[in-house]
Amino acid sequence: MVESRITLGSTIKNLKWNWKREPTIAEEVGELFGLLEQIHDYGWAQGVDSWKWVGGGPTNFTVYAVKQLFISDQNYSDFYKMRWNGWIPLKCNVLAWRAELDRLPTSAELTKRGMILQDINCPLCGDYTESSAHLFTACIFALEMWDRVASWYGLPPLYAFEVRDLLSLTKGLKLQKHETRTVHGIVITTLWCIWIARNEMVFQRKKVKVVDVIAKIKASSFFWIRNRSKFKCIEWKDWYDSPLILL
Repeated sequence: MVESRITLGSTIKNLKWNWKREPTIAEEVGELFGLLEQIHDYGWAQGVDSWKWVGGGPTNFTVYAVKQLFISDQNYSDFYKMRWNGWIPLKCNVLAWRAELDRLPTSAELTKRGMILQDINCPLCGDYTESSAHLFTACIFALEMWDRVASWYGLPPLYAFEVRDLLSLTKGLKLQKHETRTVHGIVITTLWCIWIARNEMVFQRKKVKVVDVIAKIKASSFFWIRNRSKFKCIEWKDWYDSPLILL
């Protein structure tokens, strides 16, 4: 208890330490002097200690009051808001959302959380530390994927530094509404397929090829968009050649 270590006289604070071991190393001594500096000028009040909720509002503590306290201290005006795509399954949208927030269990994020990994490099290229930004935008495997995907739907090559750049790709393109949604859906599908290829490399030691992943992107996006959009008449052979020509 604080009262067992500090006694107050009329104008003097008496400190009573009960060390198990005297502080000796520089870090410990520095922490001790920091503590002394903080309590030197603190105005200690006499009387009985008690708990008090200072979060504002009612005197009684409520979870709602805590939530309002957190919200009032945050500015969300500049936050990026990901646009979700209903033509693509929810699991793919969630993965894209987590990738943009850098909340996927990549080697970089697992290492931050104290996990010891034998290899922290990207499993697809093996050259750099695996992070969401590297895995989806800088890895040579991903770069070839995006180049082939852009060529497939007949648009200029993709240049992205972050996952957010990929998800915001359609803002700079002059496309109709349904074409914009299609390209956006293909981008999310590609992120999903890259992550699946990565997991196959990590957990199954399966060597993946770009052509196989591209084929999976085309097949998955065709199945999802045809069954989830109003374009039920899409034919596979037309979609395989170019998804934008037939829409």
